[in-house]
Amino acid sequence: MTIREYCAARARSVRKVTIILGVIFLVSCSVYTTFAKLQINSWYIAGAAGLFIFIVMNAGMTRIRCPRCSTSLRRIAFNELSPLLPPATTCPGCGVNLDEQVELPV
Repeated sequence: MTIREYCAARARSVRKVTIILGVIFLVSCSVYTTFAKLQINSWYIAGAAGLFIFIVMNAGMTRIRCPRCSTSLRRIAFNELSPLLPPATTCPGCGVNLDEQVELPV
């Protein structure tokens, strides 16, 4: 497995968690009338869910590390999810090529 494939796999797992949190966000927004009858403001729940999504996404992406130097590969992982930016070719910390085969811990 290459470092790039490792980053892409980890980024996809973070994205799956974020999608689940996004569904919670949408449900909390859509049950506004039900909560209004109970005099509970669902926008607090929606806001908390939105903030939680942001925190989980950033924390999850920051925890993706280079297997050689333990530098965060956050930018590379974000590029794998949204290829609008030019792809990175090396680790920003140690300069290892991202397409190099490495043994990754399970």
